[in-house]
Amino acid sequence: MAKTAAERQQKRREKLKSSVNRVDYETHKRIDRERKKKARSTMGTKQLSDLRKRNRLAVRNHRMGNANEEIVDGNGTVTGTCYKTMASLGKAKSRVMKALPKSPRKRASLVKIMACEILDLQACLPRTRDNVPSELEQKVVDFYESDSVSRMMPGKADFISLKDQLGNKYHKQKRHLVTTLTETYKCFLEDNPTATSLIGKSKFSSLRPRWVLLSSQMPQNVCGCKYHNNIVLLLESPHRRYPTVVPLYSKTNFTAHCVCDVNNEKCMSNNCSTCCDGKLFEKRFKKSEDKEFSWYQWEDTDGFDQKAKKQNSSYDAFDELALQLPKFFWHSYIKDKQVASYKHTKSISNGETSEECLLQMDFAENFTCISQDEIQSAHWKQRQVTVYTVMITYRNEKLSYVITSDNLSHDKNAVAAFTSIMLDIITETLPTVKKICIWTDGPSSQYKNKYIFTLLAKLQEHHAVQLNWNFFATSHGKGPNDGIGGNVKRIVHRLIMARAAVVYDAQTFTEAVKSSKSQINILSVTDADILQRCHELEVHSPWTGLQTFPWTISTHYVRPLENGSVELKFYTSDPESRKVKAKYIGEKRSVTDKENRNHSKERDRESRVWNCNKCGWGYGDKGDPKLAEDWIMCQVCKLWLHESCGETYGILGDGDQLTCSSCL
Repeated sequence: MAKTAAERQQKRREKLKSSVNRVDYETHKRIDRERKKKARSTMGTKQLSDLRKRNRLAVRNHRMGNANEEIVDGNGTVTGTCYKTMASLGKAKSRVMKALPKSPRKRASLVKIMACEILDLQACLPRTRDNVPSELEQKVVDFYESDSVSRMMPGKADFISLKDQLGNKYHKQKRHLVTTLTETYKCFLEDNPTATSLIGKSKFSSLRPRWVLLSSQMPQNVCGCKYHNNIVLLLESPHRRYPTVVPLYSKTNFTAHCVCDVNNEKCMSNNCSTCCDGKLFEKRFKKSEDKEFSWYQWEDTDGFDQKAKKQNSSYDAFDELALQLPKFFWHSYIKDKQVASYKHTKSISNGETSEECLLQMDFAENFTCISQDEIQSAHWKQRQVTVYTVMITYRNEKLSYVITSDNLSHDKNAVAAFTSIMLDIITETLPTVKKICIWTDGPSSQYKNKYIFTLLAKLQEHHAVQLNWNFFATSHGKGPNDGIGGNVKRIVHRLIMARAAVVYDAQTFTEAVKSSKSQINILSVTDADILQRCHELEVHSPWTGLQTFPWTISTHYVRPLENGSVELKFYTSDPESRKVKAKYIGEKRSVTDKENRNHSKERDRESRVWNCNKCGWGYGDKGDPKLAEDWIMCQVCKLWLHESCGETYGILGDGDQLTCSSCL
């Protein structure tokens, strides 16, 4: 059978390919290209379109025919592919690379997942955990919102807007983590060791509520703890110079290496012979001589606390650190104990059949009454309003209250009146409550003083309910009350800026909050109301001539007893308590504590008990510039001092035995 022209031409091309003389084949291809080019030049538009279509179809059929052939890729590896040439393979690869994300990490992750899905390689897929139980997820959220993990911001602008399932907008006060996310995760596993295999760090991070922000996003931190800040500042400089010798501050990395047991009261109160007076610190962190060494410390300079720069050898820095450790460890121990007691009280109050109520109170920063379109003279003469915030926790119910007043004194009379008002509200709205645990911070001008100690008995008798007063450690009293104060001030500020309210005193402030339909209960108290409450409680009689209770500064728990006595504890769960009876000027002070056993020496000291050992002023002297201050006593030499004199004379706060510098 005769061959067609196409078959004869194909046979001729194969013969030229196999020919030794390659020039003949190249000449043939050149002549063929010129012939086809000349033919295309005479074609019309439709003919050219049909020709290109036939060529594409021919190429596609040719490639499909060679799909199972093996070629060598760019790396020299023989693989199966449906691409005939490296050019077509490279073009396809280029198109895929353009579609992938720009991030190398995301690109690698996406390619890995696609390869596993296309090639059915289940082994290379990431290992996943089972679904986290909903109870554990809620526990993580509650952990993020606990006051020991995150701090609520008090400002009126510190909030985040959210929407519920119905699309209604609501606000949540911002909180900031006090540690990094990794440290927070480790703390969660320490409190919940059974959750180690159930939840990883990634899942833990994803469960963080939107209103709980990272510690790196925290704005200027104010109202910090002087004890902790000074230790942190003292450790920063040695750590930069000797990173392998001195660690940065943390409870696990530093405190645990300086005492035998962080949970042992004997070790943390500097009464352990093994680790007292910084012995373990000096043993584990050896000092290195360094002539140029500087660090910062918060110090009282001319009545103002400021960060002062210290510059000396490393010996002095280590000696200063060792000197501060006993005070700091006891302060940290008190802080941890009070946080644990607060959580315990809160859990008991949330019981379904509980008869115990948690009452947390605090003075917020005064609200400055401003006006929209304010004139110049009014801008420099603005009135303020006292904002007293209260949180009541009882049987899984939280009630927020705010008391406003034009009285800006924040003294014992205001505290007595506000507390009595809140006790009336609790006994009326929650009649099943039989015991109320009050929690506040510990400023001596407001709460931790002799007047409030004696006030408890009057309140307990007047309201017919059991009371005890608990104090957080110094500078560690942040809680939900800060959010309540920031919330109401934000509401009023927004109304003022929108010209929807005019606020110039406590009454108009209260009316503005009520008009906003806020869930926070608010009431206004006048100066006359405060005086009337104090008169009803008959507090001025027991307050007249009242002497300061021993251990006032170091006390963190007070409970009223009979016959004018009170029970004092260094911390709420302290197994040892001190029963002290109220004493008045003119009465002979008696020794009631087991620590004061040498009565003959005590009688010698009684003659000088009312003279301040620092400034010489006697108790009750009219010319004394510190007449309004409380007095504190050294538990070793039994000398009495003004509170401010004691702090500068070496008196140690937060329950560290109130020892003066001469007895250290």
